[in-house]
Amino acid sequence: MRRFRDFGVLPAAVLVSLTLLAPRLDAGLRFEAASGPNGGDVRSLTIDSGGTLWAGAYRGVWMGSGGWYVSGLTDRTVSAVAVTGGVPFAATGDAVWRRGGDGTWSAETIPGTDSARTVLVTDGTTLWVAGRTAARRSGGTWTALPSFSGTAVSGTLAGTDLVLGLLSGGAVRYNGSTWVSLAAGIGSGEQVAALLSDGSALYAGT
Repeated sequence: MRRFRDFGVLPAAVLVSLTLLAPRLDAGLRFEAASGPNGGDVRSLTIDSGGTLWAGAYRGVWMGSGGWYVSGLTDRTVSAVAVTGGVPFAATGDAVWRRGGDGTWSAETIPGTDSARTVLVTDGTTLWVAGRTAARRSGGTWTALPSFSGTAVSGTLAGTDLVLGLLSGGAVRYNGSTWVSLAAGIGSGEQVAALLSDGSALYAGT
């Protein structure tokens, strides 16, 4: 895993005191098997404001609320799920799907052609999708972003900037007008399969 520091950083003395005083957050914690989704082969998880879990799986989208239930898209591999404005979305590579109030899923109309739309990122109101291209959904309207080189396999937000991890190695950051390459310290061809920003540093899982 790599770490990019591109925001303000706490002084070392503060970090040391926090480390010494804070109790271990994992003390006594352990994973337990959930009741499902049985055979779901989960690829992505998210939760909505009502506490319902949404799981993107090898076949379909599952919802967990007092039990696990198939929500739809059972003939497709769902690589990512996200909830924006209270509405669940799912990415299947060839399309992005939106769940309607009646429980059915419909494909969104997104500018351009891209069969690798597998990454979804949201801030709760705006939704981004990425693959070989990227687009933003705001106010119910999709807008294509400028082109970048590579295929996105992960994504996160660093402040208000969209950051995408690339299959070919490194990452790119969209500052609202242009893409900036983030590759220093990552080996050539080292896929960035996971990204996370904690507000002070950007972490890349390779």
